[in-house]
Amino acid sequence: MGDFLRESLWIRYVTSMYWSITTLTTVGYGDLHAENTREMIFDIVYMLFNLGLTAYLIGNMTNLVVHGTSRTRKFRDTIQAASSFAQRNQLPLRLQDQMLSHLCLKFRTDSEGLEQQETLDSLPKAIRSSISHFLFYSLVDKVYLFRGVSNDLLFQLVSEMKAEYFPPKEDVILQNEAPTDFYIIVSGAVDLLVFKNGGEQIVGGQKMVISVVRLGFFAIGLSCSLYEQKD
Repeated sequence: MGDFLRESLWIRYVTSMYWSITTLTTVGYGDLHAENTREMIFDIVYMLFNLGLTAYLIGNMTNLVVHGTSRTRKFRDTIQAASSFAQRNQLPLRLQDQMLSHLCLKFRTDSEGLEQQETLDSLPKAIRSSISHFLFYSLVDKVYLFRGVSNDLLFQLVSEMKAEYFPPKEDVILQNEAPTDFYIIVSGAVDLLVFKNGGEQIVGGQKMVISVVRLGFFAIGLSCSLYEQKD
């Protein structure tokens, strides 16, 4: 361009906009060189479109990265808070291990989609009952306590069932505790322990169920502790 100051107001305005947009988008003056006013206008529109597209792509990539790491960051904060709580209150090592194991298992089940209760709670009761019947009826039907029970009662039982997961060596039912739930072990192994003379003694064990299916309206009085142990 010759003498810029002698050009018309329109040309000077378009040229100024072209220069500012080129600077803003960091394209570089030699990479996209306009020869006349029409080319400048086209370049301005193209560079603004390119700027918006780039911002959109970078924003989506950032959201994907943040979404993928937010759960892990929250889990680390939870573990740190639990560790600080245990140290501040000088909890026994056994209780600390149980706390951390439970949090780790919960994080893993959430990550792998094993925690199904939130999904079921969002569904209508009829659909929840049908899903529970499909998942749990065959399990309840094999339990010796329910032999001879009518199908209607079993259907009501499975409608109230919830799946729970326990890490190794976690207490399920404590000694002298009045349980409020009835557990059906699905996979894993449990030991029955009693405290005698200041120590623990294994009095029984079962290598059966523990995904554990829980019935919330049964109460059983077991004077023992239940642990899950995995090989």
